[in-house]
Amino acid sequence: MRRGLTAWGLALWPTLAAAHGPAPAALGTAGPASDPARVVHTSIGLAVRRGDGAYGYRCPGAWGEEDRVAPAVSLADGTVVVAAGGAAYRSPPGGCGFASTPLAGAGTVAAVVVSAEGDAAWVATREGADSSIWRVPAEGPAERRFALADAEVTDLALGPAELLAAAARPEPMVIGLGAGEPRREVVQVGPASYLGLRAQGRFLHATLPEGPRLFERREDGDVEVLRAFTSLRGPVVEGEGLLALTDGVIQARGPGDDAFVAGDETRWTCLEEVAGQIFVCADRRLHRRVAGGLEEVFRLEDLVGVDCEALAACESQWLHFGGEAGLVRLDAGIEDAGLAGVDAGAGAAGAEGGCAQAPGPATPWGLLLVLAVRRRRQGRR
Repeated sequence: MRRGLTAWGLALWPTLAAAHGPAPAALGTAGPASDPARVVHTSIGLAVRRGDGAYGYRCPGAWGEEDRVAPAVSLADGTVVVAAGGAAYRSPPGGCGFASTPLAGAGTVAAVVVSAEGDAAWVATREGADSSIWRVPAEGPAERRFALADAEVTDLALGPAELLAAAARPEPMVIGLGAGEPRREVVQVGPASYLGLRAQGRFLHATLPEGPRLFERREDGDVEVLRAFTSLRGPVVEGEGLLALTDGVIQARGPGDDAFVAGDETRWTCLEEVAGQIFVCADRRLHRRVAGGLEEVFRLEDLVGVDCEALAACESQWLHFGGEAGLVRLDAGIEDAGLAGVDAGAGAAGAEGGCAQAPGPATPWGLLLVLAVRRRRQGRR
């Protein structure tokens, strides 16, 4: 057993010591409409709120990924659905353990949304030049509801009356997926490599050869309303107007206006509307937009690590990604593993008083020690 732990530790050491990547951040909500911030997308995995207000960590490995945060949604009953590879991964309310449900013949996952009733997730996948739309309920097998030949779907949205799909190729189109046969409507935005649906399909986000553009769908055609940006969040409805975010700049449009007007530069990295609430990501935190400012509803530091036995395999990714993000505290990890009093080395002690006074990433060797003990204990059960 000791030899296996040593080999595993040496293999993990370069990853812990030298891994790099984008700054850790909150990416948006993934909870049910009744409580959107119950589940939060982060750049290192999913965060699921517990009864005590802290958040448990759900790693990409739980849905078969090494580091990708795959599309995820929550159904009305709290079931979490993550789509990755050729499968949908479902977790019961609370997010403790993910079971794989195959999507037979599915290709690349393009988008995931919750059904209007909240009892299932709609998943769009691409298989070469064709696409499929799957219905994934809280329990039972997934069902391929629509097979769309010669349509490369890039996004899904719940429209005012039906599910909508956007396809970029062979030509940009919006597809209505109602009770009858799919209805295809070609949109006049130009040759697009990506077509996204915004604000229930009221707007189209098109990536064109000359750059991204935002179009509004009107009775007299598709009209360009924003350009000269790299990234776009929104638009979302705020009061009687609209709010969008382009490259960190707030774009606002009043009721009855045609144009968006650039406002303040912000540190916002996400902007979304869920069930009439507007959420904003900024500075490793998720906020709800309220009158007069922002109300914090989640911060990356609320993550307490892996908190359920069914996700024990997430320990290594938590120590890796959580350690890089400064979220793993060696003193807490040692106490939890039953190693209180063990000398973890000078690197763990740091300043006077030890790491208990200085939250931050543990040293790799200390993290390996904690994880090795946990793995040994689990092997004895």
